[in-house]
Amino acid sequence: MNKKKYKTRLGLKFTAVAGAALIAALCVFITLYEGLTWWVINGEEFDPYWEEECQTAIESFQDYVTEHEFTVDQAIRDITWEKNYKTVFLYFSSSPVEYTDDSEQGRVAGTLLECADGTVYAYAFSSDTHYYNIGLTGSIAAAAVCFFLILLPYVYHIIHRITNLSREMEILSGGNLSYEIVSVGNDELSELGRNIEGMRVSVLEQMERENEAVLSNSRLITALSHDLRTPLTRLTGYLEILRLKQAGQSPEHQRYLDASIENAQRMKELSDEMFRHFQVKQSPAPTEGADRVSGNLLLSQLISELCFDLQASGFTAEPPVINGEFDLHIPTLDLKRIFDNLFSNMKKYADKSKAVCISVTCDAAYVTITLQNGIAEKAQAQSNGLGLPTIRNLVERNDGQAVFSTSEGIFSTVITLPVELPV
Repeated sequence: MNKKKYKTRLGLKFTAVAGAALIAALCVFITLYEGLTWWVINGEEFDPYWEEECQTAIESFQDYVTEHEFTVDQAIRDITWEKNYKTVFLYFSSSPVEYTDDSEQGRVAGTLLECADGTVYAYAFSSDTHYYNIGLTGSIAAAAVCFFLILLPYVYHIIHRITNLSREMEILSGGNLSYEIVSVGNDELSELGRNIEGMRVSVLEQMERENEAVLSNSRLITALSHDLRTPLTRLTGYLEILRLKQAGQSPEHQRYLDASIENAQRMKELSDEMFRHFQVKQSPAPTEGADRVSGNLLLSQLISELCFDLQASGFTAEPPVINGEFDLHIPTLDLKRIFDNLFSNMKKYADKSKAVCISVTCDAAYVTITLQNGIAEKAQAQSNGLGLPTIRNLVERNDGQAVFSTSEGIFSTVITLPVELPV
């Protein structure tokens, strides 16, 4: 493991904090026990207190002896009073005892006690052991408090980070993948948070790729099913015309024609069903492999064929004369789909009583196709909102422009495509 990374481990940080807390606790203990306790017991500032405490103890023992009518021997041998009076212990002597001034027990004063059969001298000494035990207990308690005051906030900080990380994981597991997890630091919890954030981003990217793939497939199927309906409708119409014109033919010929019409209608129904199922408001992805074709010949062929189809449906439409020669750099299928959608919309929504006007003009850079038709008061079918957006996207992905407008009951379509002049 990398040494620098090891130094940032959570366990090492916890050990460092615990060590600092222990050192601080030891300092507090030594200060209180070796310093404050010793000063309270041996400091000259407290001599009057100890002298008063010793005198009070002798007076208390005198009252105890008098109350129980102890003899001198009983007073010397009694231990009950000392058990209850732990701050001072007594020394008894039949005669006064002198202590030098440099004695550690310089606060001792001899007092004559009256017993039932005589007197005895009592000398009171402060109980250092008792007060040192009190100081030891207090010092340990203060050191423990200091230790936990330093260690517990760090522990609570770690617990708080774990709790926050758990709460953020609950948010993500609840489905809110837009929630961002921010982790600072270099320990295990920070690395865990960053790993979770990386996983969240990876999941979002994967979902985005999957959604894009599904949407692309849906776009492709929708657009193709929409475009497929036009040739199927036209094929069905052609077959119907053949059936009307083939009266008197053999039953077998009639049977095959009926079967063809039935299958064409079935294909159209399946195409319509597929279109409704995958319908979206966008066009499929661009088609690769554009062809360079003779623009004037291809446009003349497409527009003439579609004008003938309009005329068969009862419209007045004359194919335009296209002057000049130019090339188009566009997939032939895209161009066919554009005009299939245009003329399919006319058959559905145009007014048959008004002529369809079509013109094609060309300059050095662009060819412009303009179509104008009247709008029927009652359309033959409800619009699905896909035809015009599909046309616009097909034109724009081939570096062209499609503009649709309506004015005084006339619907106009202007399509501009870039051209290349023949060499």
